[in-house]
Amino acid sequence: MKDFLNWLDVNMPDSISQIVFLLKDRNKWIFAAVMVGIGLLLMPFLLERASEGTKFLAFLSIAGVIGVGVNPLIGSHDGETAMHSDTPHYVCAALCGVCSQLLVALNSPWWLTLWTLYVAYTLFERKADKNVFMAEVICILTTLFFCFL
Repeated sequence: MKDFLNWLDVNMPDSISQIVFLLKDRNKWIFAAVMVGIGLLLMPFLLERASEGTKFLAFLSIAGVIGVGVNPLIGSHDGETAMHSDTPHYVCAALCGVCSQLLVALNSPWWLTLWTLYVAYTLFERKADKNVFMAEVICILTTLFFCFL
């Protein structure tokens, strides 16, 4: 287990969005296309599983993931967006994460037990900078399990 955690320390990005910085400027559209594609492909499943009173959370979740994807394309200069900060990115990421987890909590709360994996990971992990990546993975997993199982 310790060897696996050491391997994760070396190879795991700080967050999923860090992938966009590994791409050349002319290829950032790939990250945007993947994020928009994920959002549009998940939308019918989220709406089907959501109760009438929580469908707006599905729309907000998808708006968040699309915002995260297109943010790097909005005029960049030295790694910053046209607004000269990462604020739009963080707002969209928080919107996606919070709304997706609220959607799951209000419709199938037992999927939130996956967050125990995050707690276990943080107990074993020595570096706090990787916790964002793991939180994003847990958000994605709970949302996918909610949609497809």
